[in-house]
Amino acid sequence: MDEYTKKIAGKLSGGNKRKLSVAISLLGNPQIVLLDEPSTGMDPEARRFMWSIIHKTSKKGKKSSVIMTTHSMDEAETLCQRMGIVVNGEFVCLGKASQIKESYGYGYEIDLRIKPLTIELQDEYIQIINDYNKKFPYDTNEENINNDTNYNRKSKINKEELVNILIKLNKNNYIDELRENRLGNKIIKSLELKGKIALITLLNWIFFSENAFKFIRYAKDYFEEIFLSEHIENNFLFKMKKGPNTKSIGFFFGLFEKHKEECYVTEYSIQPTSLEQIFNKFAEAQIKEEKGGKNKNDEINVHEKIKNEILVNDELIQKMII
Repeated sequence: MDEYTKKIAGKLSGGNKRKLSVAISLLGNPQIVLLDEPSTGMDPEARRFMWSIIHKTSKKGKKSSVIMTTHSMDEAETLCQRMGIVVNGEFVCLGKASQIKESYGYGYEIDLRIKPLTIELQDEYIQIINDYNKKFPYDTNEENINNDTNYNRKSKINKEELVNILIKLNKNNYIDELRENRLGNKIIKSLELKGKIALITLLNWIFFSENAFKFIRYAKDYFEEIFLSEHIENNFLFKMKKGPNTKSIGFFFGLFEKHKEECYVTEYSIQPTSLEQIFNKFAEAQIKEEKGGKNKNDEINVHEKIKNEILVNDELIQKMII
């Protein structure tokens, strides 16, 4: 802070005021240093420098014990040997980062991406549909559908045609997923908004969903529960709850490496529940309590299922990979 020695403290920027406050608190190597969000308002470089100063003071110098509050889980994990999360003025957990993750973490998250559907595979799907139309040109049960239509990659389809195409592709089980908060939620919303969707959109949805569930079934027996947390086109995020048979991350990397090619997976990542996610769950529970959705004396459940998550059980896996 040499360049600011001639300036009045009250006219410094917010970040420099923080630096000055931390510098003052460290004078004389006090036994206890209390810091309240010391790196708030700083740019990334200044924040890292601040962390190095606090780290030297508490761990290397070992002259002062540092107690700090922060909303940054990166800061907490970098600097703190022990940490606690406070809700409504009370500690709800206290311990090392690894202990908190073990006790309150859900398990693992697997983020995967399926390869785009190639033109050759698109044409294979379309050929199956068109061959069916030639073999069965009229369907008395579906009077509104022109079954002898020749589809191509530029075709657009309405809801009735979509259902009929799923039947022709032997994907009848997918029809049940065409509803709100299920795998076909976005397709149904597009149909409601536009009336028609591109045929390729449907074929992509089938291809991505089928291969994502083929991939995740290899880990099914090692977890107590699996939820599909997010799915956007060819990206799928699965949450996996630890069970008695859960293995290490290294085991699952080895397992998935064997099967990623057959499931058309272009990339994937596995990581344990982060401190940020645990903190956010506690924050969500606090908001719910404040709105009257939970009694104050009730235990906060950080594993509570998110509304739009889809339980991945044997029935769903079987439905999606047939």
